Amino acid sequence: MSNYAIVENNEIVGVYWNLPTNWKNISNFFALQDKEEHKDFLKTLGWYKVQKVTPTYDPTRQKLEGSRHWYDATTDTVYEEDLVVDVEQVFPEHSSFLTEEEIEQQRLANLATRWAEVRIERDKKMQEFEWRYVRYERQVRLNITPTDNINDLDNYMQTLADITQQSDPYNIVWPNF
Repeated sequence: MSNYAIVENNEIVGVYWNLPTNWKNISNFFALQDKEEHKDFLKTLGWYKVQKVTPTYDPTRQKLEGSRHWYDATTDTVYEEDLVVDVEQVFPEHSSFLTEEEIEQQRLANLATRWAEVRIERDKKMQEFEWRYVRYERQVRLNITPTDNINDLDNYMQTLADITQQSDPYNIVWPNF
């Protein structure tokens, strides 16, 4: 799974886990990553935060193998999608030898991997949201009317915390704030 892509002339020329330390005479370029306020600036430089698209598949007959990336100029977004492969295509010589137990083990392994990805995304969203609590507390200390309602903040964070209670990690319904 990549987090960033560099786009030139509407074509992806590279995908990366993190931004580089330095890039085209910009020192500490990596410090711009994961900050919502830098997203538009990064786009002007051709760097895009990759949006993950999760395909649906039957884990008893299919598995996720690799991924593909594409840039959509109409939405000005880079997407990444896991590729779904039939087990028979991956191991044609063994496909008739897969037992029900092996199929179930693969399904459970895929499920565990997906839940781990959901938790990483959840934790990232929570971390990116924390600044609102800091602002709220500062405004209260200064007797300024808070920008956000503390109950709304708490409800959003609790909904994120409870995200793993949803039944299907491949179709997570993320809350909006």
